Amino acid sequence: MKRLPLDRLLHTFRLNAGIASTAEPLGGWEDPRGRIARPFHRPLSFRCALGHASMGDAELKQRGDAMVAALAECQARLNEGAI
Repeated sequence: MKRLPLDRLLHTFRLNAGIASTAEPLGGWEDPRGRIARPFHRPLSFRCALGHASMGDAELKQRGDAMVAALAECQARLNEGAI
């Protein structure tokens, strides 16, 4: 959970929201060109929260907070274009 680069995980979300991203996208299920998408952000954010709650791991809390903030930014950008 600590080794996965958040910028790579958030790459496709940012592009879909019209936010520039220079990160190299993840492959496999997260490949933006793939026909099947299985978002990894939900289980990762849950595990970060659980790791912080059970072990008091501040780094996991920071990573979870950063992911939620980035996804909120994407959602806000997408909502700007909504009617």
